[in-house]
Amino acid sequence: MYKVIKTNDGFMVEDQYEGEYVHDEHGNNLFDSEYEAQQLMTIARMRDAIDAIFIAVEEGDAETIAHLALRYKQLFGTKEKQNEN
Repeated sequence: MYKVIKTNDGFMVEDQYEGEYVHDEHGNNLFDSEYEAQQLMTIARMRDAIDAIFIAVEEGDAETIAHLALRYKQLFGTKEKQNEN
């Protein structure tokens, strides 16, 4: 589970399972805006989703694949849902 936290210096994304801060592709983990931290949190969630689905595909676990697909559709929304906002 990830959480955006506000510090005295800016915003960070905390991986609450690992107890570490998430960093971007440049190694940055501190951001001036909450929006930047939210974007990084979305990327971290998507990375986890891809890893979980990949493992399920490798194992041939159709039930888990279907469950994860529904879960991630709810988490990330669909193109149609995003266009409504």
